[in-house]
Amino acid sequence: LLKDYYWFEDDCSESKLLANHIYSEKSFRTKPDVFAKDLFVEVRRAVEISAREILFKSILANAGIASTEMVTVQVNDLTQFESAINKVVNEQFRFISIKYLLARDIHSTKYAAYVFGEPSSIYSKILVSSPIFETIESNFEWSILENYIGSVHIDIFELLINAEPVAHHTLVIPESHQIGYSLFGIDEIDSLILDTLKESKTIQFLFDEIKGAFDAEDLANSKKEFEKLIFGRIKKGMMNKSIMAVIAPES
Repeated sequence: LLKDYYWFEDDCSESKLLANHIYSEKSFRTKPDVFAKDLFVEVRRAVEISAREILFKSILANAGIASTEMVTVQVNDLTQFESAINKVVNEQFRFISIKYLLARDIHSTKYAAYVFGEPSSIYSKILVSSPIFETIESNFEWSILENYIGSVHIDIFELLINAEPVAHHTLVIPESHQIGYSLFGIDEIDSLILDTLKESKTIQFLFDEIKGAFDAEDLANSKKEFEKLIFGRIKKGMMNKSIMAVIAPES
């Protein structure tokens, strides 16, 4: 990471990086040279956003479909999806320091070992949702296109063209690499976990809260499966950087 992306940073200590969390709008406007490298990230963001619609239209063209009512619905939904990302990037992410994101990435490598490395104390470990992500809603799951930008893959054609409009939620995570953000599809369980963890909670508290969304009889017959499901979602959240562990300081 340090070699490939963070060549501009001479001091990668967490204390220094975390001290540079948010750029103020005033300093951004009055000292543009200081933030030139960050502006380059925003240029790349715009390119990647437009690439999704180009890719989807290429998939349709290669499949021999020029226009149907559903295609029109999907293209309109994709346009709105991209507009929502643009708004998030320009209004929420624009002034987040890349140095802060680097510190977040370095710190997040400790979470899995801290939480899952000691099974006997796992339920007392504390988690919290990241303060820097946004959720956008669409009628189709456009986040799956992220794996195909730059090439046309007909194997995802049926996933998209045969899909019925259903509410989908996508996490937009700010990143310090050149694209500037990542997209991850989430479902109702993921959303419930993130809402529950808006304030720091122990894993035991989280489990107790999530149980309320499931049928009590089903839970009684599938305790191990439920535990595996929720721990899997916690790991997923750590990987996409929407969930953080609150690591106790060493004594």
